[in-house]
Amino acid sequence: MRMHGALYVVDNLEEYLANPDTYLAKHPLKIDDPLLKDRRPRTEWKYEDLASEVELMKPGRSFGNGKGMFKVATCIACHRMDGEGNEFGPDLAKLDPKLKAIDILKDIIEPSFRINEKYQTWVIETKAGKQHTGIILEETAKHIKLIENPLAKAEPVIILTANIDTKEKSPISIMPKGLFDKLTRDEILDLIAYVTARGNRQHPLFRADEHPHGHGH
Repeated sequence: MRMHGALYVVDNLEEYLANPDTYLAKHPLKIDDPLLKDRRPRTEWKYEDLASEVELMKPGRSFGNGKGMFKVATCIACHRMDGEGNEFGPDLAKLDPKLKAIDILKDIIEPSFRINEKYQTWVIETKAGKQHTGIILEETAKHIKLIENPLAKAEPVIILTANIDTKEKSPISIMPKGLFDKLTRDEILDLIAYVTARGNRQHPLFRADEHPHGHGH
């Protein structure tokens, strides 16, 4: 879980505590961090809340919005699509064709339900007693290169094989839960359409003008 907070310093604490909104209206605080301007409400979306709509998804979803949400929901920090993004997780343009929209929903809402072997999270404890958790980017006879938090744009950690005490698989995916919590229902549907279409703008899900008799393709 990642949290983002800010420390506010107010001149008159009692007045602020008595009525924060009134106080801030009179003495507005400048927000220096762009992340704090994000006042979107949070919804703890569950699979059941979205499953029926995802399964019966109709054409007419927005490609541009889906692509935008791919950035807002931070998918791009770990996944490639449309030639953009990092490859700490599977390249979504090359997802298994058998995976349908409903499978994609399940994988995003419950990332630990089915972990792709190649993107397994490992827990490595060093002989000095320090614990590292992440995805192995490279493993040689001499060292392991581990990425601990892809969302934090951190550099990989290099752990020498000689210093490793234990190395175990984690049952928990490095992909965070709650990635949808800042999105609305429509934004989620657009994002799932975008991933289901593997980033292809021409996909039928984005065409609103399909005629019912157009079954030729």
